[in-house]
Amino acid sequence: MDQRLATIPQHTWVSKLFGYSFQVEYKPGKLNAAADALSRHDEHGSLAATCAISSPEFELFEAFKQESFSLPEVVSKRQEIQAGNAGTEWSVVDDFVLHQGKIFVLDSSTF
Repeated sequence: MDQRLATIPQHTWVSKLFGYSFQVEYKPGKLNAAADALSRHDEHGSLAATCAISSPEFELFEAFKQESFSLPEVVSKRQEIQAGNAGTEWSVVDDFVLHQGKIFVLDSSTF
């Protein structure tokens, strides 16, 4: 283990977790195969590799997305984009209406 990692104060790591939604669950014994795999070495003596996919979740984005489905101007723009009549500067990505790659927010929005 790199000695520099051992000297970094714990509070610096906690700040990196803000904005993520995660849950820690205890699984006893053989029910926790992932932890068991992490604690073992493979036949060549290196640690077993594990991969995880995570992404931040922001409540603000979800709330804005829900609001955008009720704003007539955004609904009509979304339909125009899907029909192919909006031009190349408009797109829909993950249910967000984008103009030139930026989220389209009306002045009448609460956000």
